[in-house]
Amino acid sequence: MNRLLPPCPVAHSLVAVVLLAVLPGLAAAAQESGSAPAVAVPTPRPDRHPDLIRLSPTDDVWVDRQRREVLVGGGIALDRGVIEVFACPRGSKEHEAVVATDAPARLVHAALLAIGLEPGAPVSYDPDYVPARGPLVRVRVRWQ
Repeated sequence: MNRLLPPCPVAHSLVAVVLLAVLPGLAAAAQESGSAPAVAVPTPRPDRHPDLIRLSPTDDVWVDRQRREVLVGGGIALDRGVIEVFACPRGSKEHEAVVATDAPARLVHAALLAIGLEPGAPVSYDPDYVPARGPLVRVRVRWQ
């Protein structure tokens, strides 16, 4: 069942996004040559959306540039209680978020930039109140 939430402003406060890819062969070569300590390379997860562009082999973020959609894997973190944010990465603020994502915030931000959204700005109170600003985003939640 899909539930559509009304569009809401999302402020993107990150200034730069850096995506790093670690190649397993590079880490193995450095270890064999003795020039660098061994680097733990995460095991890639199965790709649940092979028809979309996956931004990381280990995190659940996909982009559909034609439809201007971002898919982020995750699960329900809080179904009752006081919430501070709608979503957060696992291992961070699940005690105050509805959804815990299987991706870091920097990757979700990169995905939003990849579909053409422009960064916004967070709320400001100093010296005067300025509300958060940014593009409107429709959030659709799908679950099983």
